[in-house]
Amino acid sequence: DWSSDVCSSDLDLSELFDVPELPEFGTIIAVNSDGIYETADRNKHNNVIGVVSENPSLIMGSDGVTPIALCGRVKVKYKGSTPKIGEFVGLT
Repeated sequence: DWSSDVCSSDLDLSELFDVPELPEFGTIIAVNSDGIYETADRNKHNNVIGVVSENPSLIMGSDGVTPIALCGRVKVKYKGSTPKIGEFVGLT
């Protein structure tokens, strides 16, 4: 099954989304109550969809320009001390 190979390796599976602000790679993206994709913020979002991918291995869709990693490994922007591999990421 190709999906388990992608989601458990150093690859990432991304889908193209129309994110108006064109965020940097590693930015966590959420969808707001109006159905608009934007940078996730813990004070307004609980519908995270993924992380902007720098180098997607597989890309699905053609309705947007921003590749959002849905599974696999991808770099994530963070604030604070360096997290350990495998730690959960929280929104700030």
